[in-house]
Amino acid sequence: MPVTRKPRTLKRKNIKRRTGARAQSKQILSLSKQVGKLTKQQYETVQTVWNRNDLSVDSLVSGTTAYICPLPKSMCNVYGQTTLQTQGAPDQRTEFSDNLGIAAQPTYRKGQIFGSSEAARVSGEIHHMGGTLRWRLTSGEPSFSTYDIFVISPKSRQADQLITDRSLKGGTTPGANANLTEGLDYISHPDCHMTEFNRKMWNVHYSRRVNFGHPGSSKLSDNVNPANTNPRNNAIIAEGKVSLRAGGVIKSFNNAPLDVAGSPNRGFKPLNASQIGFIDEANEKTQYLVIINNGVSADLETVNLSLLCRDVYKAVV
Repeated sequence: MPVTRKPRTLKRKNIKRRTGARAQSKQILSLSKQVGKLTKQQYETVQTVWNRNDLSVDSLVSGTTAYICPLPKSMCNVYGQTTLQTQGAPDQRTEFSDNLGIAAQPTYRKGQIFGSSEAARVSGEIHHMGGTLRWRLTSGEPSFSTYDIFVISPKSRQADQLITDRSLKGGTTPGANANLTEGLDYISHPDCHMTEFNRKMWNVHYSRRVNFGHPGSSKLSDNVNPANTNPRNNAIIAEGKVSLRAGGVIKSFNNAPLDVAGSPNRGFKPLNASQIGFIDEANEKTQYLVIINNGVSADLETVNLSLLCRDVYKAVV
């Protein structure tokens, strides 16, 4: 007669063993979560903004030229903290410029919005998470005109050379002497003015072509086309939004001034990642707004450009 055994799961010692292992695994998991919470980095969201007023985007010279405006990933000393480069200045935020440098707004500075804690202001490590660029073009040209809008960045393998040769960070104010060469960096149609960028050297993250005016019209008129009444995008106004890519980790390795002047035994002030400016960024990370046009501002009939750029950061606190 075959011998039947009771299932092992019914034995008291097996039940205890299995229950104990389950309880132990839960306890280990709970402890690991608590340790993870204690050791992980805490982040605070910080946002900055800068803008360009409604000013001309046309150059003074004739020909198809490129308007270039950098879109810095760094915070550009947004809190106005003292650095060796800016100490004594009335506004210690670091500046950058486009290659027009119009007297009404020759440079740009970032401003902080929506508040931040003291820990974020003195953070030694900040992550740029991306941003948004809003642009608007308003035409005052009586004839037909075309504007090609790009957001570009240099290819990483030749970024250092391109930044140096094109003076994209050169000049008294970084960006003021920026230049691109037609036929090398971009090519434009001589009559219809359609532009393509050289993608061997440049990454093109955004492009749009805007045509202003009505072919055949001799002057601007309030009723040149009564059916085209959209106030945001019509025959004389165009606008758009660009999502900017993340710039990665930002840390500061600059020289810091003494905590108390003339007292080296008191040490130096802490280095904050928010003090980093446009010139210190990794060359392959920075994006540039480029607008190719053949307008001339000398005739007082211009296309104006206005910008609003918001950047989002995560500060380690």
